[in-house]
Amino acid sequence: GQFWIFALGADRQMIYKYWDGNVWQPSESDWEPLGGDFISSPCAVARNFTYSPPCWIDVIAVSNKNVLCHKFWDGSEWQPSQMGWDTLGWLPSFVPFGYNPAMTGYEGPNLVDIVAVGNDNKAYYKYLDEATGNWQPSQSDWEELGGSIGEPAVTGFSGSSASGSSLLFNVFGASSGGVAHKYWDGTAWQPSQTGWENLGGNLGRLAAGGASGPFQFDVFGIGVANPFDSAFHKWFNNGIWQPSVTGWE
Repeated sequence: GQFWIFALGADRQMIYKYWDGNVWQPSESDWEPLGGDFISSPCAVARNFTYSPPCWIDVIAVSNKNVLCHKFWDGSEWQPSQMGWDTLGWLPSFVPFGYNPAMTGYEGPNLVDIVAVGNDNKAYYKYLDEATGNWQPSQSDWEELGGSIGEPAVTGFSGSSASGSSLLFNVFGASSGGVAHKYWDGTAWQPSQTGWENLGGNLGRLAAGGASGPFQFDVFGIGVANPFDSAFHKWFNNGIWQPSVTGWE
Protein backbone atom coordinates (compact mmCIF):
# COMPACT_ATOMS: atom_id res chain seq x y z
CA GLY A 1 0.00 0.00 0.00
CA GLN A 2 3.01 2.32 -0.22
CA PHE A 3 4.29 4.44 -3.09
CA TRP A 4 7.70 6.14 -2.99
CA ILE A 5 9.00 9.04 -5.13
CA PHE A 6 12.64 10.13 -5.45
CA ALA A 7 13.80 13.34 -7.13
CA LEU A 8 16.62 15.89 -7.19
CA GLY A 9 16.13 19.34 -5.71
CA ALA A 10 17.40 22.57 -7.26
CA ASP A 11 20.56 22.13 -5.15
CA ARG A 12 21.05 18.61 -6.70
CA GLN A 13 20.38 16.99 -3.34
CA MET A 14 18.29 13.82 -3.32
CA ILE A 15 14.81 14.21 -1.85
CA TYR A 16 11.92 11.80 -1.39
CA LYS A 17 8.37 11.41 -0.19
CA TYR A 18 5.99 8.48 0.09
CA TRP A 19 2.33 7.54 0.28
CA ASP A 20 1.90 5.44 3.43
CA GLY A 21 -1.42 3.95 2.35
CA ASN A 22 -3.46 6.85 3.71
CA VAL A 23 -1.59 10.16 3.40
CA TRP A 24 1.58 11.60 1.88
CA GLN A 25 4.62 11.71 4.18
CA PRO A 26 6.12 14.00 5.42
CA SER A 27 3.14 15.98 4.03
CA GLU A 28 1.26 16.71 0.80
CA SER A 29 3.77 19.40 -0.24
CA ASP A 30 6.94 18.64 1.75
CA TRP A 31 9.88 16.35 0.96
CA GLU A 32 12.48 14.58 3.11
CA PRO A 33 16.17 15.34 2.32
CA LEU A 34 18.65 12.52 1.68
CA GLY A 35 21.82 14.56 1.06
CA GLY A 36 24.28 14.24 -1.81
CA ASP A 37 25.15 16.34 -4.87
CA PHE A 38 24.14 14.47 -8.03
CA ILE A 39 24.47 14.83 -11.80
CA SER A 40 22.20 11.91 -12.80
CA SER A 41 18.58 11.14 -12.15
CA PRO A 42 17.89 8.85 -9.18
CA CYS A 43 17.10 5.18 -9.72
CA ALA A 44 15.24 3.24 -7.02
CA VAL A 45 14.02 -0.35 -6.61
CA ALA A 46 12.44 -2.50 -3.92
CA ARG A 47 14.19 -5.72 -2.91
CA ASN A 48 10.86 -7.30 -1.95
CA PHE A 49 7.20 -6.43 -1.50
CA THR A 50 6.59 -8.15 1.81
CA TYR A 51 5.83 -7.00 5.33
CA SER A 52 8.06 -9.61 6.97
CA PRO A 53 10.79 -8.61 6.58
CA PRO A 54 9.74 -5.03 5.79
CA CYS A 55 10.33 -3.85 2.25
CA TRP A 56 13.92 -2.70 1.64
CA ILE A 57 14.40 0.06 -0.93
CA ASP A 58 17.71 0.79 -2.71
CA VAL A 59 18.52 4.15 -4.34
CA ILE A 60 21.47 5.06 -6.59
CA ALA A 61 22.65 8.14 -8.49
CA VAL A 62 25.90 9.50 -9.94
CA SER A 63 27.56 12.22 -7.86
CA ASN A 64 29.26 15.39 -9.11
CA LYS A 65 32.56 13.52 -8.56
CA ASN A 66 31.46 10.93 -11.17
CA VAL A 67 31.12 8.19 -8.58
CA LEU A 68 28.05 5.98 -8.21
CA CYS A 69 26.46 6.47 -4.77
CA HIS A 70 24.06 4.11 -3.01
CA LYS A 71 21.89 4.02 0.07
CA PHE A 72 19.02 1.84 1.25
CA TRP A 73 15.98 1.89 3.51
CA ASP A 74 16.21 -1.11 5.86
CA GLY A 75 12.56 -1.08 6.86
CA SER A 76 13.01 1.44 9.67
CA GLU A 77 15.84 3.87 8.78
CA TRP A 78 18.24 4.88 6.01
CA GLN A 79 21.66 3.23 5.75
CA PRO A 80 24.45 4.29 6.07
CA SER A 81 22.53 7.32 7.45
CA GLN A 82 19.76 9.76 6.54
CA MET A 83 22.19 12.09 4.71
CA GLY A 84 25.08 9.70 4.06
CA TRP A 85 25.84 7.57 1.01
CA ASP A 86 28.01 4.55 0.21
CA THR A 87 30.24 4.85 -2.87
CA LEU A 88 30.32 2.05 -5.44
CA GLY A 89 33.32 3.25 -7.41
CA TRP A 90 34.29 4.64 -10.78
CA LEU A 91 33.92 2.59 -13.90
CA PRO A 92 37.03 0.53 -14.74
CA SER A 93 37.83 2.84 -17.65
CA PHE A 94 38.26 5.78 -15.24
CA VAL A 95 35.94 7.97 -17.25
CA PRO A 96 32.83 9.72 -15.91
CA PHE A 97 29.45 8.06 -16.13
CA GLY A 98 27.84 9.27 -19.32
CA TYR A 99 24.26 8.18 -18.64
CA ASN A 100 21.83 7.42 -15.87
CA PRO A 101 22.37 3.99 -14.29
CA ALA A 102 19.71 1.26 -14.26
CA MET A 103 18.91 -1.18 -11.48
CA THR A 104 16.62 -4.09 -10.61
CA GLY A 105 15.60 -5.37 -7.20
CA TYR A 106 13.10 -8.10 -6.41
CA GLU A 107 12.68 -9.28 -10.03
CA GLY A 108 16.42 -9.69 -10.66
CA PRO A 109 18.67 -12.68 -9.93
CA ASN A 110 20.38 -10.97 -6.96
CA LEU A 111 19.42 -8.66 -4.12
CA VAL A 112 20.29 -5.71 -6.38
CA ASP A 113 21.62 -5.67 -9.97
CA ILE A 114 23.11 -2.46 -11.43
CA VAL A 115 24.15 -1.58 -14.99
CA ALA A 116 25.86 1.72 -15.85
CA VAL A 117 27.40 3.11 -19.05
CA GLY A 118 30.63 5.09 -19.13
CA ASN A 119 31.71 7.81 -21.54
CA ASP A 120 33.39 5.02 -23.49
CA ASN A 121 29.80 3.82 -24.19
CA LYS A 122 30.56 0.38 -22.75
CA ALA A 123 28.18 -1.21 -20.25
CA TYR A 124 29.39 -2.20 -16.77
CA TYR A 125 27.70 -4.40 -14.19
CA LYS A 126 27.77 -5.12 -10.49
CA TYR A 127 25.43 -6.85 -8.06
CA LEU A 128 24.71 -7.28 -4.37
CA ASP A 129 25.18 -10.94 -3.53
CA GLU A 130 22.37 -12.49 -1.49
CA ALA A 131 24.56 -15.13 0.15
CA THR A 132 27.23 -12.76 1.48
CA GLY A 133 25.57 -9.33 1.42
CA ASN A 134 28.64 -7.98 -0.41
CA TRP A 135 28.93 -6.16 -3.73
CA GLN A 136 30.45 -8.23 -6.54
CA PRO A 137 33.01 -8.18 -8.11
CA SER A 138 33.77 -5.78 -5.19
CA GLN A 139 32.51 -2.58 -3.56
CA SER A 140 34.37 -0.41 -6.09
CA ASP A 141 34.98 -2.71 -9.09
CA TRP A 142 32.78 -3.40 -12.10
CA GLU A 143 32.39 -6.24 -14.59
CA GLU A 144 32.66 -5.12 -18.23
CA LEU A 145 29.81 -6.11 -20.58
CA GLY A 146 31.15 -4.43 -23.72
CA GLY A 147 28.93 -2.87 -26.34
CA SER A 148 28.45 0.71 -27.51
CA ILE A 149 25.12 1.84 -26.11
CA GLY A 150 23.26 4.78 -24.65
CA GLU A 151 21.42 4.88 -21.35
CA PRO A 152 20.66 1.29 -20.25
CA ALA A 153 17.36 -0.33 -19.34
CA VAL A 154 17.14 -3.57 -17.37
CA THR A 155 14.57 -6.10 -16.23
CA GLY A 156 14.48 -9.54 -14.69
CA PHE A 157 12.10 -12.39 -15.43
CA SER A 158 11.56 -15.98 -14.36
CA GLY A 159 12.61 -18.70 -16.77
CA SER A 160 14.68 -21.81 -17.31
CA SER A 161 18.37 -22.07 -18.11
CA ALA A 162 21.06 -24.71 -18.24
CA SER A 163 21.23 -24.57 -14.44
CA GLY A 164 17.44 -24.98 -14.02
CA SER A 165 14.65 -22.53 -13.25
CA SER A 166 15.89 -19.15 -12.07
CA LEU A 167 15.46 -15.41 -12.26
CA LEU A 168 17.16 -14.22 -15.43
CA PHE A 169 18.42 -10.71 -16.18
CA ASN A 170 18.16 -8.61 -19.35
CA VAL A 171 20.09 -5.49 -20.37
CA PHE A 172 19.08 -3.16 -23.22
CA GLY A 173 20.69 -0.10 -24.75
CA ALA A 174 20.05 2.05 -27.82
CA SER A 175 22.87 1.85 -30.36
CA SER A 176 23.49 3.17 -33.88
CA GLY A 177 22.58 -0.19 -35.42
CA GLY A 178 19.40 -0.81 -33.39
CA VAL A 179 18.52 -1.71 -29.84
CA ALA A 180 21.24 -3.90 -28.32
CA HIS A 181 20.31 -6.70 -25.90
CA LYS A 182 22.08 -9.25 -23.76
CA TYR A 183 21.04 -11.43 -20.84
CA TRP A 184 22.33 -13.49 -17.93
CA ASP A 185 21.03 -17.07 -18.29
CA GLY A 186 21.79 -18.12 -14.72
CA THR A 187 25.30 -19.29 -15.63
CA ALA A 188 26.82 -16.93 -18.22
CA TRP A 189 26.14 -13.81 -20.26
CA GLN A 190 24.52 -14.42 -23.65
CA PRO A 191 25.37 -14.12 -26.52
CA SER A 192 28.77 -13.66 -24.78
CA GLN A 193 30.46 -11.67 -22.03
CA THR A 194 30.93 -8.62 -24.26
CA GLY A 195 28.62 -9.53 -27.17
CA TRP A 196 25.10 -8.22 -27.84
CA GLU A 197 22.21 -9.20 -30.13
CA ASN A 198 20.46 -6.65 -32.33
CA LEU A 199 16.72 -6.14 -31.75
CA GLY A 200 16.31 -3.55 -34.51
CA GLY A 201 14.59 -0.20 -34.21
CA ASN A 202 15.87 3.37 -34.47
CA LEU A 203 15.15 4.30 -30.88
CA GLY A 204 16.50 6.53 -28.14
CA ARG A 205 15.55 6.25 -24.50
CA LEU A 206 14.38 2.78 -23.44
CA ALA A 207 12.38 1.27 -20.61
CA ALA A 208 11.99 -2.42 -19.82
CA GLY A 209 8.94 -3.72 -17.95
CA GLY A 210 9.01 -6.23 -15.12
CA ALA A 211 7.88 -9.77 -15.78
CA SER A 212 4.14 -10.20 -16.21
CA GLY A 213 4.56 -13.96 -15.91
CA PRO A 214 7.09 -16.74 -16.58
CA PHE A 215 9.11 -16.04 -19.75
CA GLN A 216 7.37 -12.67 -20.27
CA PHE A 217 8.48 -9.03 -20.23
CA ASP A 218 8.05 -5.83 -22.26
CA VAL A 219 10.42 -3.26 -23.77
CA PHE A 220 9.50 0.31 -24.79
CA GLY A 221 11.46 2.95 -26.68
CA ILE A 222 11.14 6.47 -28.07
CA GLY A 223 11.77 6.94 -31.79
CA VAL A 224 14.61 9.20 -32.94
CA ALA A 225 13.50 9.25 -36.62
CA ASN A 226 10.16 9.66 -38.40
CA PRO A 227 7.72 9.30 -36.67
CA PHE A 228 9.91 11.32 -34.28
CA ASP A 229 9.18 10.97 -30.56
CA SER A 230 6.62 8.20 -31.10
CA ALA A 231 6.56 5.33 -28.62
CA PHE A 232 7.47 1.82 -29.75
CA HIS A 233 6.98 -1.55 -28.05
CA LYS A 234 8.03 -5.16 -28.30
CA TRP A 235 7.64 -8.08 -25.95
CA PHE A 236 9.20 -11.45 -25.13
CA ASN A 237 6.77 -14.31 -24.68
CA ASN A 238 7.78 -17.93 -24.04
CA GLY A 239 11.11 -17.65 -25.84
CA ILE A 240 9.88 -15.64 -28.86
CA TRP A 241 10.23 -11.93 -29.59
CA GLN A 242 7.02 -10.27 -30.76
CA PRO A 243 6.20 -8.86 -33.30
CA SER A 244 9.61 -10.24 -34.43
CA VAL A 245 13.27 -10.25 -33.38
CA THR A 246 13.94 -6.91 -35.05
CA GLY A 247 10.37 -5.60 -35.33
CA TRP A 248 8.54 -3.08 -33.14
CA GLU A 249 4.95 -1.94 -32.93
